[in-house]
Amino acid sequence: MARKVVSEERSAGRPKSVVKSRGELRTVEVLRAATTLFLQKGYQNVSVEEIIAVAGGSTTHIYRQFGGKRGLFIAVVSDLCDKVQIELESIDTAGLSLIDGLRTFAYGFTDAMFDPQHQLFNRLIFSEAARFPEAAEIWYVRGPQASARIVGRFLEGWMVKKKLRITDPVTAGFLFCNMIAGSSFHRTWMTLGKKGSATEARVMADATIDLFLNGYLLRD
Repeated sequence: MARKVVSEERSAGRPKSVVKSRGELRTVEVLRAATTLFLQKGYQNVSVEEIIAVAGGSTTHIYRQFGGKRGLFIAVVSDLCDKVQIELESIDTAGLSLIDGLRTFAYGFTDAMFDPQHQLFNRLIFSEAARFPEAAEIWYVRGPQASARIVGRFLEGWMVKKKLRITDPVTAGFLFCNMIAGSSFHRTWMTLGKKGSATEARVMADATIDLFLNGYLLRD
């Protein structure tokens, strides 16, 4: 009996995330394979059989876990949005001045946007938005809207300090992010074979900060 208790205690103290069932591991592999194939080839040009050939498993597993190819695509979109949001949430602006905080977020934002996988992801979303309005909604809420809220939280602190004449920090956050995501991003996302540079993006970020503060900064 004592041995059983010790065994249970050790099991209870083990992180649950470390131990995955074979089915859970298969689901992770399916999601990974589907992500790669959808980004490379688009939704229409990928079959369930092709995903299985890469990830292993069966059609039954995909339909049981995701409801089919459509559900798997939405799961891929959700997973990619989560990864970008986590990256942006991790940008540390604590203790920074207003301009340094904006610059730190802006540079982190441009780095995330220029990630090759993220560029493919945006192109995929734009091409499939009409077919998958629910996926487009996920992308908007957990992409542009989430980014605006992150910036908005930073701006709120400076509103309290009476440094900014902003009435809605989230709207200001949208404007900030949209100004940064300018011509270099549009060219990268929408034109095959032509890529903007990170240097160009940072120039755009610096210009955005200057314009943004000229519009919102309260002068003494």
